[in-house]
Amino acid sequence: PYTKCTYTPPANSAYAEAKVWYPCNATGTLAATTLISGGTKVYADYTKLADHLVTHGYIVFAMTPKNPSLLSNAAWTSAQKAGIAQLKKENTRTATSVNPNPIKGKVNTAKLQVLGHSLGGGGTLLAAASLGTGIKTAQALTPAIMGSTLSFYRIKAKTNIIAGVNDTTALPLLVAVYYNSLPLTID
Repeated sequence: PYTKCTYTPPANSAYAEAKVWYPCNATGTLAATTLISGGTKVYADYTKLADHLVTHGYIVFAMTPKNPSLLSNAAWTSAQKAGIAQLKKENTRTATSVNPNPIKGKVNTAKLQVLGHSLGGGGTLLAAASLGTGIKTAQALTPAIMGSTLSFYRIKAKTNIIAGVNDTTALPLLVAVYYNSLPLTID
């Protein structure tokens, strides 16, 4: 039932570019999520997903990692963590004529999520492990993890991992390993 508005947040050295989608007509505080692309993709490739989430009442902080053609999870993990930090800053940052801030006071910082696809999904899981209780949920869409040690024991957030049966990049058997590496104490 919500209409979509967008703005460009201040730049950050952890991501190449970003855009915020938010419900124009929402009142009160809202759950917020990061949204990060997969390998060689940019945030603009995920506008349909951002549009869908915002119409359901979410604030979406979509970003492109630094150098998305570099196939390593480090850039995606750093961008995810910076996106969460920027969402928290946006919740208190005073707007200027150069940097508007229509979501000031609207981010429910107790309902933050990291969301990513492919390498962004791998970065989502790795960021969730680093962020601990700083996020409520994590959603990894066909996560790909390149050259990283699985250290998911620190994940505290409710976590959803989605795999594609015929995916030849994020192989279902590997995604099952990621899933089975999650702590038994989380949903």
